[in-house]
Amino acid sequence: MGDPPVVSEADLLERWQRRFALPPAIGLDLLQRWDEPHRHYHGPAHLHHGLTLLDQAQAPHVVELAWWFHDAVHSNRSPADEQASAALAEQQLSGLVEDDQVAEVVRLVLLTSHHQPRPDDQPGALLCDTDLHPLSLPWPDYTDQVAALRAERLDLDLEVWQRARAARLRQLLARPTLFHSRGTGVGEAAARANLSRELDELAGS
Repeated sequence: MGDPPVVSEADLLERWQRRFALPPAIGLDLLQRWDEPHRHYHGPAHLHHGLTLLDQAQAPHVVELAWWFHDAVHSNRSPADEQASAALAEQQLSGLVEDDQVAEVVRLVLLTSHHQPRPDDQPGALLCDTDLHPLSLPWPDYTDQVAALRAERLDLDLEVWQRARAARLRQLLARPTLFHSRGTGVGEAAARANLSRELDELAGS
């Protein structure tokens, strides 16, 4: 697996303070969560990658705030992780952000448990597409992402991992569409080609 890009915690914290009128301690707590040692995929590089995409899309602040919280709790248990991340957002933001904004962050975080926003849900589409964007990366980068995911599940025997991974790939390929917005520059065709190629390689292993 290629080394993930070096992401400065100081730069991310500076961004938090620049973008949100919220206590720096919340941003620092989130960064410490994102930097937990068991995270090989769901770590600072994933956080930074998404923030870059949201910048390109000129995303609303509420979507960016949801991105900071969407993987704040990560133990490889879905949808429990998303539910716990949403609960953390509600706990930490209540009283500091307008109630309707807190509710929107919670709603958006919960969407990342299935990545299937309603057709009229542009904020949800933007967040979900940002989360799934690595599916559309060039093949060498895509395989690095898969290796990072595998590194988070070394508790599973290889055969079990391969079966679970193949099931996930088939589930994604069965969807009418993977991406729902244009703002992140995602590529449906590239993502489907990657998923199909990985599935073929698993079938031949």
